[in-house]
Amino acid sequence: MLWHDNLFCAIAFLLDNGKEYHIAHSVAIIEFVITSYFFPGAKRWDMITPLGILVTIFGQVIRSIAMIHASTNFSHMVAYQHREGHRLVKGGIYSWSRHPSYAGFFYWGIGTQLVLQNYVSFFGYAVVLFRFFNRRIFWEEKALVRFFGTEYQEYRARVPTRIPFIR
Repeated sequence: MLWHDNLFCAIAFLLDNGKEYHIAHSVAIIEFVITSYFFPGAKRWDMITPLGILVTIFGQVIRSIAMIHASTNFSHMVAYQHREGHRLVKGGIYSWSRHPSYAGFFYWGIGTQLVLQNYVSFFGYAVVLFRFFNRRIFWEEKALVRFFGTEYQEYRARVPTRIPFIR
């Protein structure tokens, strides 16, 4: 089984990640439209869009590999109760990043703004995503230490998140 059938519902599509998420998307659209219309020369950096495509693809690949590798241990929602059969995944992509799905989403998000050559939104996305994942990782790791104890603490000390400034 590749996923949790019982968790496949509308909320799993992460369409409501809070007001910051919606503000970031709205600002990105507004920035793109305004700069395209009033300052079209601002979007003519030939190498930025291909770089953004590569960063976006990199993020998507990392996130997808993480979700597939974790299999039934992956969920879009943080688990605060230890579910029977839930194990700590430390191999594969999880030996490179202890939160590869989050790292992938981070790079996907900033990559999309490079594709659009949205310079204000690039920095805005970086800040919003950093804040979101910093909080989420903090609370998720409290639960993981409770579930897995020393095993998780040793894993956390050894493997970084791969999100800038979040150890």
